[in-house]
Amino acid sequence: MLLCAQHTVIDAAIGIIREHPFKPDEIEKITIEQMPREVKSVGNVIEPQDITSAQFSGRFGIALRLIKGGNGFSDYTLENIKDSAILGLVHKIDYIANENLEEKSAEAAPAIVTIKLKDGKVFKKRVDYAKGTVTNPMNIKELEDKFRDWLPWWYRVTE
Repeated sequence: MLLCAQHTVIDAAIGIIREHPFKPDEIEKITIEQMPREVKSVGNVIEPQDITSAQFSGRFGIALRLIKGGNGFSDYTLENIKDSAILGLVHKIDYIANENLEEKSAEAAPAIVTIKLKDGKVFKKRVDYAKGTVTNPMNIKELEDKFRDWLPWWYRVTE
């Protein structure tokens, strides 16, 4: 469930922002708790040097989503890898291995995301199943948007 390891983190962070809107520059620190296997898989790359390492960096993935608003295939670019706002946020993110999260079923990739703002407010959210999994399915609109994101730019249908 390597891909879900990042997706639950992103889903939790986006859930926090939807419930408590704030801007990325208000963030003091983000702490991500996941099972040890996820921390080993996606929690070690801090500053990716290429697109592949960016795709396997949980820190980069969450920073990319919070700064640029997307984690689609076309968002993982060399330009974004060098973006100073993304890199600044990447260094505010810590990964912690939480063995208690291993109690979930094998298809789960639980993540607990805690975001502390500079004004002292703290928000926490847990997501066990990534959006798009059998346990947490996408709705039709989300599925259509994901499909369109994978189409070549010249083939995309505009509405």
